[in-house]
Amino acid sequence: MFNKLFKDYTTYQKVVNWFNVNKYASEIQGLNLIDYPIDKVINIQVTDGKIWAIAIIDDKVSYFIIEDEVIEDGKLDKLINFKLIKNMNKTEVLKNIDMKGMDKMKKLYNETVKNNNIEEVEEMTNEQKALQLIKDETIEGTIKYEVIEWVESMMDGYDNIEDIFNDLFVGGCESGIVANLIYYDDTLDFYNKYEHEIKIFLDEYLEIEDVETLEGIQSLVRVFPDLDDEDVRIFDGQDKIIDKAMDDLKDDYNLDDFNLEEIEQMEDDYIRSESEATNLFELNNQDKNTLAWASFEHEASLLYDKYLDVLNELYMEEL
Repeated sequence: MFNKLFKDYTTYQKVVNWFNVNKYASEIQGLNLIDYPIDKVINIQVTDGKIWAIAIIDDKVSYFIIEDEVIEDGKLDKLINFKLIKNMNKTEVLKNIDMKGMDKMKKLYNETVKNNNIEEVEEMTNEQKALQLIKDETIEGTIKYEVIEWVESMMDGYDNIEDIFNDLFVGGCESGIVANLIYYDDTLDFYNKYEHEIKIFLDEYLEIEDVETLEGIQSLVRVFPDLDDEDVRIFDGQDKIIDKAMDDLKDDYNLDDFNLEEIEQMEDDYIRSESEATNLFELNNQDKNTLAWASFEHEASLLYDKYLDVLNELYMEEL
């Protein structure tokens, strides 16, 4: 059973002991070295020039592979450069085993699941794999990551992932399909959380560099005609400026102490000061709600294109 990867049975035993003593399987993901606790090493085998092991990791049947290593006594402490494939289903495990040892490995795998009373991980479809592959390379705390998590939350109610995207594209967020983007409180939280990304969306995709200006609002309204145009904002804004200026004036002074001419001058001064401090084209709640929806839908569109590309690659690998 042993080939050049093991010098002898004694070395094999030392490898088994090494794994059991160290108790961690490490996986290199990007620049991070992630450690998984090994609960129990069940068996170590050599097939097709690779060392691999069945183990209980995080209460799941898993396996890992050490590739391109000649196992010698002096190298045992350096075995952290192996590939851990975590929580895989039986098909994924067995497809890495050569046909000669297939029956033996099937039996071993089944006994491992049975004897340790462990529920086997469900088979993943290519559609699920494609979405997971994209998620694995996506930064958490981004709109894209939130869209992926939303798609995952919808999967139980759909036969396929494409239908989830299609329903979003047909009805938009306005339809209520995204449960956490229905109410103003939710969409405003979303806007505030992803304001930086939304500004990039405005700049790079809508080509609106400074949205909180007259020109910016005019451009925004051309894209989203249901928003208030500049005339409405100026008219409403002036009324708010006057109301705010008069309230501040009354808070600051007892107007009974001044004559009419003095009061009129003070009112003009306060209105002028408030006007200088107020941007009539600052985004309002309706604007932020619309941009929250639009940025989510835009990121979903990019994700959908990427998803189809990855899915196609997975199907091609099966040919």
